[in-house]
Amino acid sequence: MRRALLALALLTAAACAKHRPNVLLVTFDTTRADRVGFAGAFASGHPGVTPSLDALAKTGTAFTTAIASQPLTAPSHASILTGLQPFHHGLRNNGAFVLDASHATLARRLHDAGYATHAIVASYVLDHRFGFDQGFDAYDDDLGGGRELGARAIADKALRWLALQKPERPFFLWLHFYDPHAPYTPPADVAWAFPNDAYAAEIHYADRELGRVLDALRAAHALDDTLVVFTSDHGEAFGEHGERGHGLFVYDETTRVPLLFAGPHVPRGRTIDTVARHVDLVPTILDLLGINAQNLDGTSLFADKSARRAYSETFAGRMNFGWSELRSLRSDAARVIRAPRAEAYDVRGDRAERHNLYGASLSRESRSLFAQLDAIAASDAFRGNASAPVDEETRRKLAALGYIVSTAPRDATNAADPKDRIAAWQSYGHAQELLRTRQFDAAAAELRALQASESQSNAVASLLAQALALGGHRDDALAVLQHAVAREPSNTAFVIPRAELLRDAGRLVEAEALLRETQRLDPSSSAIAAALGDVLNRSGKSAEALQLLEEAHRRDPKNHAVAYNLGVLYERAQRLPDALAMYTLAVRADPSHSMSWNNLGSVLDRTGHRREALAAIAKAHRLDSDNVDATYNLGALLFESNQPKAAIPLLADAARRRPDLLVARMRLAYALERSGDTTRAVAMWRDVAARQPRAWAKVASLELQLGHRERAQDALRRGIALVGTPLVEVAERDAGLRTLLYPPDSR
Repeated sequence: MRRALLALALLTAAACAKHRPNVLLVTFDTTRADRVGFAGAFASGHPGVTPSLDALAKTGTAFTTAIASQPLTAPSHASILTGLQPFHHGLRNNGAFVLDASHATLARRLHDAGYATHAIVASYVLDHRFGFDQGFDAYDDDLGGGRELGARAIADKALRWLALQKPERPFFLWLHFYDPHAPYTPPADVAWAFPNDAYAAEIHYADRELGRVLDALRAAHALDDTLVVFTSDHGEAFGEHGERGHGLFVYDETTRVPLLFAGPHVPRGRTIDTVARHVDLVPTILDLLGINAQNLDGTSLFADKSARRAYSETFAGRMNFGWSELRSLRSDAARVIRAPRAEAYDVRGDRAERHNLYGASLSRESRSLFAQLDAIAASDAFRGNASAPVDEETRRKLAALGYIVSTAPRDATNAADPKDRIAAWQSYGHAQELLRTRQFDAAAAELRALQASESQSNAVASLLAQALALGGHRDDALAVLQHAVAREPSNTAFVIPRAELLRDAGRLVEAEALLRETQRLDPSSSAIAAALGDVLNRSGKSAEALQLLEEAHRRDPKNHAVAYNLGVLYERAQRLPDALAMYTLAVRADPSHSMSWNNLGSVLDRTGHRREALAAIAKAHRLDSDNVDATYNLGALLFESNQPKAAIPLLADAARRRPDLLVARMRLAYALERSGDTTRAVAMWRDVAARQPRAWAKVASLELQLGHRERAQDALRRGIALVGTPLVEVAERDAGLRTLLYPPDSR
């Protein structure tokens, strides 16, 4: 009976779904409202940036005063996807939090209503590991090894997916375009049209590629049956209040975003200037689809016409530097900000929010906003308990995008006002840019100076240690991390990098002691278990490492670092099926980790799957061309697959970057020989022979082929002098070399 009822429920959902429109949710990263035509670009002197969106707006309803809940990507998208404020969904910063499964996403609600659900995201900040994949049939966060995916690639993926959809089932597709985020590097064919505004060019590029998707839906006669919703996660500051970028403040330049609805049941050609909120998106979409919406912080923008107050917050200053958090409420008439020095603005008469009215005669509206804001703060029990374990690989990827990651919520008692720390914020951003452009010593100098005023900042200490280590100053990096660990002994942001530096310096006993102490403080940490297992294995304690990692894997089966290190142990123990299983798990957990693909390819080759091995190791090399293991392995496999010419540049690169890797030089010599380049092959074999004297026989043989008999004799004599009888025996078995041993005129 229960099965029958379930089947009936599913059939009912499917039947209802057939009569519901498709849903296309589009989010542009870092796009402020006054750069989008329908939301105010023309008034601000930036016309023509978003022609695709402007054309769509004419067929729908545009909201020009939509307010983001957070000026950071992950928390803001969590509000967009759940209809909940940050103090309810729990994400307060990028990278350090996971969206809990108890908070139903729009994807889950639509999936339950019979929709095919798919997401294509363009930045690691929205990786599935942070919980954004909830409710999606497939969540495409494969960035191909890069820091982000460009708009063309996002549109291409969308077009391929849309081509496979069946008309009898509606779809929900979320597309995320990251291009407007710094650094601004628009394609040349777009940049020329905006010669002095690369930011606008990036927005235009994303708009153009979105236009391809809309055109495809239109050509398939599906656009009229598709509810299109467009917004941005947050804006971007260009010095209006001293900030450049986003994350520190909550003024309009970073929280006012474009918002557009178009499609079935949406009023056409309307522009609404009153406040709308990100938390209103989910209830509005569900209302337009006729799906019940409960337990949400927002309400339908079309069903509920009452005036709204938009909440915004940022905890970036608190979590990363120990400064105060900022909370804000904005209405149609006013914005108030609770900070150590509170702020109040008349946003109708002072749209730039330049004249702080706090301390003067506050309006009744501002007093009411402050009262509501203080009530929210009083009920917010934020303690950081939703924080995710942040491994070093995650930290590096987010740092490469310019994001600071801190897992420790700093005590805000007597905390500094971020307005007084804007110079420090900008200095930190400059150091990040120096690091991104590989100016390690300059970055370290900037951070040393910054640390004088921000001595308690986790973010500064972490980035300084990274700059020092990359600049070759390992002992200095260790000293910085030692001080940080003493301050926060369970903070993996410091413990794991220090343990890795100790490990790489051969100081395994110290690394083990550090990790054991941290494990005592936090026994459930998978990141610590993975790091400790690696150190134990390198210390010859493989049995203990295996037990530790297997326990961690049972506790956290999706953890990438645990699966990868288990794979290493199984491979060394010749448990190849188990190693294959672990490496497969590892690449699923983190498709951008080059060594996981490299090791997977190695085991695939050893188990007789050459073609799959080549594909895996080729991906490892694409993901990280600096990975010498992957470079060498790909060259070796190509050589063994009778592709010597393709193997040569890879083997040459590996030999150049790893002079100690003799096998790379030997395979390169063979590849040159097999490809017919005997002259270069001889030179490479001479290089090999300098460290492996038996190779002088090979040098002699090739010199003979080139007609250089005297050189051949000299090479063979040198080899025999070093190796003795074994090399004589080799020469006697070779017809050509035998003539060098026993010339015809010597008989």
